[in-house]
Amino acid sequence: MRASVSGVALRHWLLVVGVAGAAALASPPVGMAVLFGGGVMGASLHLYAIGLRTLVQRGSPRLALGAFFVKLALFLGVGWLVFSSEGYRPDAVGFAAGVSCLPVAAAWEAIRTRRG
Repeated sequence: MRASVSGVALRHWLLVVGVAGAAALASPPVGMAVLFGGGVMGASLHLYAIGLRTLVQRGSPRLALGAFFVKLALFLGVGWLVFSSEGYRPDAVGFAAGVSCLPVAAAWEAIRTRRG
């Protein structure tokens, strides 16, 4: 059995929803921040999967690398705008918990495929 991006994505969203639900019971703004952080990482994973498949299979690894740096800059810019805005400012701990769901999901998928 091989690890897959779809397996990591499924486990990521299961973790995000579970952690956000538990956090929302304690504090709804923290639950929203978990969803925001998990959404950012879920979008990043999705863009990496599309970009890698499209650009590398076409034989353009330099273009793929450039696109990933542009994506990183865009995500950093959006994060800076959100955290520096005067309007909605997500809870930093909740955001970090949402972001942390992706590496946990990747480890979960690796362990699952190792056993199977």
